[in-house]
Amino acid sequence: MATARAFMQNVLRPLEEMERDFGVFYRWLSETFADDPEAAMLFYRMSLEEKSHESLVKYLKRLVRQNPNLFGEIQLNLQEVIDLGAFARELVRKTKPPSLEKALDLALTLEASSAEVHYRNAVVYARPELAGLIRSLARGDVEHLTGLQEFAAKRGFKKLLARDLPRFPM
Repeated sequence: MATARAFMQNVLRPLEEMERDFGVFYRWLSETFADDPEAAMLFYRMSLEEKSHESLVKYLKRLVRQNPNLFGEIQLNLQEVIDLGAFARELVRKTKPPSLEKALDLALTLEASSAEVHYRNAVVYARPELAGLIRSLARGDVEHLTGLQEFAAKRGFKKLLARDLPRFPM
């Protein structure tokens, strides 16, 4: 696992791109399941929330730009963030839409991985006031996980409920 030492702007750019890629993925799923209003609404809402996450990261980038002397170098695994975004982009590029069960499985995988990345990044980040903002991204991912699991339960996808998902102190 490669760990990069980077300045905040370089760290936040891949995070912003990952949130955007997740939003595009959920929007695609919303359109894919347009004939199922409940599923379409779930994925559409998640796409809007990912847009909100992207806006939060943009806000962090502005803070860094306006106060460059307050931010030094931090140690993060950027490759994991980059890989998650690339995975979401690749899913959208596939020509055959997934079944609803597979779509939920993929979304659970993305959110579980994303939550872990945000949490670890918040733990290693030295500025407590910004770590709280990044932790809020992780809380959003955990909320997504919960919503996806509740929807899977409602639809009877028991296999998805048996998954071992991360639990993070927030």
